Amino acid sequence: MRLLPMILMLIAAAGCSRGDLAGASVAASGDASVTATSAPLNNEAQALGVLAALDQSEATLARQALSRPLDPTAAQFARSMLHEHEQALSQTHARAPAESDLAQAVLARGEATMASVQLEEDPHAYRHAFLATAAADYADALAIVDQALLPVAQTPAARAYLTDARRRLAARQQLALATVNRDT
Repeated sequence: MRLLPMILMLIAAAGCSRGDLAGASVAASGDASVTATSAPLNNEAQALGVLAALDQSEATLARQALSRPLDPTAAQFARSMLHEHEQALSQTHARAPAESDLAQAVLARGEATMASVQLEEDPHAYRHAFLATAAADYADALAIVDQALLPVAQTPAARAYLTDARRRLAARQQLALATVNRDT
């Protein structure tokens, strides 16, 4: 179950309109990908800023999950998720990322998503919402990497770094899907 309606409602309730996202929007073409519409990325530093925002959002979601009662499998997934995204965030910060409208939109969407998952009170429902959200977030992150980040990578080093990040995100998505599918 996709959480796009809840995300949009939470963004609106927070007083954050699409215009507030400074040219970025939440697109609903079967997924909840954040895409750059009127303000595409201009350089590799901005692409790294978006990658940092993706990792920051996922680390924050993992921290939230670890503050809740989880079964051992979900707790291990959340711990590894937190470790991996914190490590990736540190590596990306060392590469001098730059802010962009898309990075801000990714962070805003991450906060709204986390708020919607937090609403689940039942531990089993929370576990499922957390894992399903993580899997969906990874799918969205892969689309962002493919559509917005890789196209601005001009140097071989930046392209390799973003390609490695894409592989890492794809592996995390598969792990999230395998973990959430243990519920069904």
